[in-house]
Amino acid sequence: MTLLQIQYAVECARCGSITKAAQNLFTSPPNLSKSIRSLEDELGFPIFLRDNNGIHLTAKGNEFLEHAVTVLTEIKSMGGLSAEQKTPHFQLGTIPFDPFYQAFCRLLGEYQDRGKLRFGVRYCGLVSATEEVAHHRIEMATVMISPSQLAFQKSQFHKKGLEFYPIAHFPLAFLLREGHPALDGWKPDEPFDFSKLYVYPYVDFDELGLLSLLSQSIFNFNAVNLENIVYVNDRSSKTTLVRTTNFFSLGLKTDVGGSTGIVAIPLPEYEMTIGYLYPKDKELTPFAERFLQLANEELGHTS
Repeated sequence: MTLLQIQYAVECARCGSITKAAQNLFTSPPNLSKSIRSLEDELGFPIFLRDNNGIHLTAKGNEFLEHAVTVLTEIKSMGGLSAEQKTPHFQLGTIPFDPFYQAFCRLLGEYQDRGKLRFGVRYCGLVSATEEVAHHRIEMATVMISPSQLAFQKSQFHKKGLEFYPIAHFPLAFLLREGHPALDGWKPDEPFDFSKLYVYPYVDFDELGLLSLLSQSIFNFNAVNLENIVYVNDRSSKTTLVRTTNFFSLGLKTDVGGSTGIVAIPLPEYEMTIGYLYPKDKELTPFAERFLQLANEELGHTS
């Protein structure tokens, strides 16, 4: 039994006619009939009943056809694997951090003229990023870790076959809008009384939020009332709330540009380590390497 014979039988069943099938298969009716007869002899049962109205599947022939279609479908899928491997493919998980987002956009721009492209980006917190990379659902993930949790997290990464590569360290800050009541009388070169923030609502992401990454020592500032927290799902909502209301949040000092309408008050001796997760037993792909190059360029713009 050959693949060609299987293809012949499927086309004959589709057309209901040897003559029509032969035309579609670019062969002669006698040659097609001979090939089908040979296949039937090998199988030990007739696939088709033949009469003046054409050909019709037998009961056994119908069973054979179901298997034949499955075989041809699987072969077609296998044939597509090599083409899929040639398609530029890069799946990234990232924290909501502008330099990484801008780097990914620049990477897309470099490949936008390709006929095929399979790039994707999704926001991930530390837990989901670890699972996504460990199970190969994404290629790499950028993450943010507090120094106090770094040693513990590295041990957890190793258990899952991952390595953490630090890229940069950034100071942590409380973010408030310009003109916020808690800023009354405060000057940037003076210490800030963080307890003034306690009466105002705090806004953050859930799993992506900085509170979930920090140790209990953050509460020594008496700034966050755990009964007065609002969670949002996207960076835009968080930024809008901070910029236009008395909500405040935690963020990196780099989150604040010169004209955002947001003031960043640094937390003394608090900084976050930013880096990326990657499987220990794999080398960086060209797309991952290029993303990191672009990310470092973007991070240089923020320093």
